[in-house]
Amino acid sequence: MTQTLKCMRHGTYDLSPVWNWFERAAEKRGGHKQSYKSTRNWNTNTHLLGIVGEWVFGKSIGVKPNTDVYIGGDGGFDFERTDVKASAYFNDPILKLTPDELRHDVDYIALVAVNVKQQHARYVGWETMHAMRCNACHEEFVEDFGYGPRVVTSFMREGVPPIFSWGDE
Repeated sequence: MTQTLKCMRHGTYDLSPVWNWFERAAEKRGGHKQSYKSTRNWNTNTHLLGIVGEWVFGKSIGVKPNTDVYIGGDGGFDFERTDVKASAYFNDPILKLTPDELRHDVDYIALVAVNVKQQHARYVGWETMHAMRCNACHEEFVEDFGYGPRVVTSFMREGVPPIFSWGDE
C-alpha cells in the first residue's frame, strides 16, 4: 500500500481510500488461520481489526507493519517486544486479554480503536504486560463478556511504549 493517508483531528486516520486493501489482506490472513485460536473470537472482523490496528500503530511509530501470515501466528510479536490489539468500540475502547495472551513473551500491549463502519482508526495508548498480569489477580480487572474471562483495562498510558518514538507523520 503506497497511498499517503492524512491524519484527521485527534489522531484519527481516515482509511476509506485504502479500506479495500485492508479487507483483502484480512481475507488472506483469515483463509490461512481458520483453525487458530485468534480466529475463534466472537468478532466477525477479527483479522480486519488486527491488520488495521497493526498498520495504525506502525504509522504512529514510523515503522511499516509486517502483514505476512505466519503458520501458527506471530506469537504476539507485532512489533519489537510489543503486541497490538484493536477494539471495535471506537469511542470507548477497552484492552481485553485472554489468559493465553497473558502468556505472550512481550513487554508492551498497544491499543488501537477502529470504526469499521466509518473506516476510521486511532491509536489509543499502551500498557505493560506486567501490569496486565498483575490485573489478572484482581476481580475488578477480570470480566466475562459471554465468551470467557478477559483481563481488561480502559486506562491506557499516553504516548508510545518507551522503546519507540513517535513517527514522522
